[in-house]
Amino acid sequence: MDFQLSYGDIGILFFLTLGPLKAILPFARVTRGTEPAFRRTVAWRAIAIATAIVLGVALLGPFVLTNWHVSPPAILITSGIILFYQALRIIMQTPAGAAGSADRVTSPSQPSLAIAVFPLAIPAVVTAPGIAAIAAIIVINRHDLVHQAIEPAAAHSRARPFEPPCGRAFGAGVPRSDQLRSRPADRDCAAPR
Repeated sequence: MDFQLSYGDIGILFFLTLGPLKAILPFARVTRGTEPAFRRTVAWRAIAIATAIVLGVALLGPFVLTNWHVSPPAILITSGIILFYQALRIIMQTPAGAAGSADRVTSPSQPSLAIAVFPLAIPAVVTAPGIAAIAAIIVINRHDLVHQAIEPAAAHSRARPFEPPCGRAFGAGVPRSDQLRSRPADRDCAAPR
């Protein structure tokens, strides 16, 4: 698969599937009649919980899918079905005024901070299509973030401790002066990456 998504495409996909616009109505509904300080606390907790869930899926998802022997094409097909279903639901949705839903009467007691988890963080911010989009992006772009962070560090520590591999700090590609002499370990560094 040579298909790559640009950062703009990924941003738009995340905005549509994990977007903050979906959380506005549930947030307003569950925090109606509460104090502004309580609303801020609930909002920050919901964002922190949703961020932790998204990072957990992005970082641990590849390990779980690999251990369960789920192939990348299966992930892409499943993600496509979920995203198609979500798009179909949006298109076939009845307008809000036609549903005939009356405003609910809120209870005089203040809700607990548990509403930051459900219904705000899950499913208002972190939706099933959002999780599917994360899985698809990781598979399409071959981004296994944990491996990208750990493997170079492990390879580097085996080669020479405390030096970037091949003298390429942040992709500079300029060899250090001690690398100018030919060594067997430097043969792999001669080819551009």
